[in-house]
Amino acid sequence: MNTVDNQKEDFVKQALKTAYVEDPGDSFVPNVMGKVFELASEKNKLPVAEPIVSKRGWFLAAFFVISVFSFSFYFNSNTFSFSIFYDYFEKISFPHLSIPVSGIFLIGLLAFVFYFIIQILFITRRINT
Repeated sequence: MNTVDNQKEDFVKQALKTAYVEDPGDSFVPNVMGKVFELASEKNKLPVAEPIVSKRGWFLAAFFVISVFSFSFYFNSNTFSFSIFYDYFEKISFPHLSIPVSGIFLIGLLAFVFYFIIQILFITRRINT
């Protein structure tokens, strides 16, 4: 069995002596690096920058603002009032604290809540896509 191992070892030594290192072609490194960059760019693709609020959203917001301004100029204070909201929220009261609230504050608070809800809807739709 020792002679078989010696023969294998001699064969391997002879094969290593006759073998030579092959040099890659001139285009080998650029080709490999190109493939590496392609794979890296596919894995790390950055999302395309797009606005959070679309053009349609801006048009709706502009329409809302314009309609509020035109509504306020068209009606005077004698024909329209925010008494619907003011009756419910005339005072923010707690057991030992009562804070009077103005109509402007109520309008601002309602606008804030409206835009907050719209923003949440936009964000959830964007996250889902």
